[in-house]
Amino acid sequence: MENLTDIIHEEVRQNAVCSGCGTRYTRLVLEPIRYSTNKGKTRRLVCGLPTLNGVRVYCTVACSSPGCDRYLTFDTVRGTLNPTVPCDARCTNAKGCSCDCSCRGKNHGKAAA
Repeated sequence: MENLTDIIHEEVRQNAVCSGCGTRYTRLVLEPIRYSTNKGKTRRLVCGLPTLNGVRVYCTVACSSPGCDRYLTFDTVRGTLNPTVPCDARCTNAKGCSCDCSCRGKNHGKAAA
């Protein structure tokens, strides 16, 4: 039998790159999730659209660079908690969406934007 936790909100980082001018963007959003335990295995389930300052994040966002009218697609960083690996410049300057350090994705790509 599957056991589900209550829905909680976790802070996750999302990164985007403008396809027109190359400007990098980053933001923190709250993602509604719950954990499911079945036969001793735990899964993380996303339960809806993320929110930013209490507002759902499903609207399109335009690049803010002068003269650029492209829309951005944000990718959510999927981090794996690894307390033995300290969060450092490799993480904060990263350009991908996969994190494997002690921040679990919260700081991933933060300085690259």
